[in-house]
Amino acid sequence: MGPNFPLMAPDDVAASGSGAAPSATAPAPAPAPAPAAVTPPTVKATVTAPPPAPAPPPAPDDQAGYWPADWRTKAAGGDAKALEALGRYATPTDLAKALRSAQTKLSSGELKAALPKNPSAEELADWRKNNGIPESPDKYDLDLGGGLVVGEDDKPLVDDFLKVAHQVHLTPDQNKAVLRAYYAAQEKVSEARAADDVKIQEQCEETLREEWGKEFRANINRAVQMLDRVGEKGLSDQLLSGRLADGTPIGSSPAALKMLLGLALIENPAGALVPQGAGPGGVDDEIKSIEAYMRKNRTKYNSDEKMQARYRDLVDAREKLQTRAKAA
Repeated sequence: MGPNFPLMAPDDVAASGSGAAPSATAPAPAPAPAPAAVTPPTVKATVTAPPPAPAPPPAPDDQAGYWPADWRTKAAGGDAKALEALGRYATPTDLAKALRSAQTKLSSGELKAALPKNPSAEELADWRKNNGIPESPDKYDLDLGGGLVVGEDDKPLVDDFLKVAHQVHLTPDQNKAVLRAYYAAQEKVSEARAADDVKIQEQCEETLREEWGKEFRANINRAVQMLDRVGEKGLSDQLLSGRLADGTPIGSSPAALKMLLGLALIENPAGALVPQGAGPGGVDDEIKSIEAYMRKNRTKYNSDEKMQARYRDLVDAREKLQTRAKAA
């Protein structure tokens, strides 16, 4: 049996001096590489939209073939006007809704029954009562509100209107609305006329002042005083506040005022020559004064054409006065 050698490590074998070749040294194992960092994958949240809600079932009117296409023609029964009326509704359901709405309004009093054709006296009276129309024209309420009342001057005109209003069955509210509109229109007409009268008066004064000069106010007074002398009291105011055929106030008409002045001078020829307020002897006194001047200053008088014209007018006025006095 061979020698018994203890179990030795490779280094121990080399150290033993044994003739056996030494074993090669095994290389140290290479360190394991560090594991690479692993980036976790990005997880995208996916939102799944809910499935669309199922469409509601179509209404019966929308279902093909639910109503026949010629339902309007059949319902009209050959009545052209009925067919035209049915054409306003898309489906029979719409027609039924409209009918129900009309019935509701009728039962609530919102809609009134139409007046029967050729109604009897009783039917007419009942219909007017149900619709709030008075039984006679004089029963209409004339309280128009806002302080507006029917004046005595307007009463005959309004009474005639109320008769027509009753014949055409105006309700009290409709009647008041028409009367208020009438008075509003009248007010506008009055305001417009008043504004025009102011312009006409201003134009008249401008025209006569340019023609009469400083005698403007005196001539107006002569015309008015003439009317006061020959007419009754208050006639001058009534006449001058009246209007010509074209609507011009007489007191603002240059032609009318010049005519009245002419009549005043015929009635009193000295009126335009003698200052206002002068006595009856004013013409004679002024003639004597000019004649005295003529005797003392004949040369100056002969060269003063204005004084000569004045003297002639005074003499002419005196002759007219004397002629009138003789004829009286």
